[in-house]
Amino acid sequence: MSNFDLPARAKAKDARFSATTQNGTRPRVKRRSKPIRRKYDLDFQQTAEFVDKWGAAQLTGPSPETLKKYRLSGLLIEDIYWVRINSKALRYNAKLLVDWLRNHGNPRAHEQIVELYLAASPANGRKT
Repeated sequence: MSNFDLPARAKAKDARFSATTQNGTRPRVKRRSKPIRRKYDLDFQQTAEFVDKWGAAQLTGPSPETLKKYRLSGLLIEDIYWVRINSKALRYNAKLLVDWLRNHGNPRAHEQIVELYLAASPANGRKT
């Protein structure tokens, strides 16, 4: 059976798989590499008010996946510990996260810090 007997679609498919470069080798398929974990300047992260998941993980210790579990379970409350920027991006409040971990055994002390933060925020802690 020759290539002239095959439909045009099958000819294109065969040509695609048998493609070679000028030196007779098959072209290599580009493979995706693993994402590179970003390393942050900790001095900047400690002074920044909001950080992304990698910065929050570096400051606090738990991985980004663990922080996500805390968010979804309700341990980390939206608009206090984290804010949603758009459908794909969110930022963690660095100072409150660090304080939450430091005062994990003393929730009343942490609640006072949260109340001070909400009182100092422009919207007074209320969503409009």
